[in-house]
Amino acid sequence: DPQTLRPAPKIFKDDMKINWSKNATDVINLIRGLSPYPAAWTEITDVKGDLYSLKIFSAHIVYDHVLGEGKVYSDGKKLLIFGASDHAIAIDELQLNGKKRMDVASLLRGFKIKNSDN
Repeated sequence: DPQTLRPAPKIFKDDMKINWSKNATDVINLIRGLSPYPAAWTEITDVKGDLYSLKIFSAHIVYDHVLGEGKVYSDGKKLLIFGASDHAIAIDELQLNGKKRMDVASLLRGFKIKNSDN
């Protein structure tokens, strides 16, 4: 019977990792669909070269900023942008591994992100 309800497939950690080679709409939908729990995530490198896991709770598409796929840009104050396949995505709310949930400006006050070399 096609009307039979089936449980949703189990979500694994790899399913929640953001694939920056997808288009911006798909990435935003993944972030929205997994927020607040279990949350979409990606990895980010600080200026010392250490890799961190970053949960992303909300973000929006930026049409006037061009970055390559998976590239990262931050102004060090209020802006954290990742490049998807077609547009850039600005992060609004996030959580660094072991820290509490916060907005981007709060994170950037104490965390220096390594920008990608374009």
